[in-house]
Amino acid sequence: MAKRVFTKEKTLKAEDYHGMCHFENVPAEIKRHLIKSVNLKIPFEESIKLLVALQSAVMSMNKYDRTKEKKTGLLLSIKFDSRTPTVVETDNIGEA
Repeated sequence: MAKRVFTKEKTLKAEDYHGMCHFENVPAEIKRHLIKSVNLKIPFEESIKLLVALQSAVMSMNKYDRTKEKKTGLLLSIKFDSRTPTVVETDNIGEA
C-alpha cells in the first residue's frame, strides 16, 4: 500500500475572495472608453436577491441538454441609472 503524504500547510486565498468566472463579450462602448473594471458595492440584502436570481437561472439552465444547448448562458445586465443588475437567461452566448 502506498504511503500517504501529508502537507503541513495549505495555500489559501484571501478570506474575502469568493471566486471568478469568464464572460464572452465586452460592449463596444466600454472598450471605447478603455474601462478596465467596474466595482459594484452591493448591500447584503441586495446580494441575497442577486444570489437567488443567479441560482434560479443556473438551476433552470441545468435542465437543458448541454450537448445541444451549448450557447445557453446568462446575461447580467447592469443598469447604472437605476442601479440595478438584472439576470436573464439567454441562448446567444458568444454573439455580439
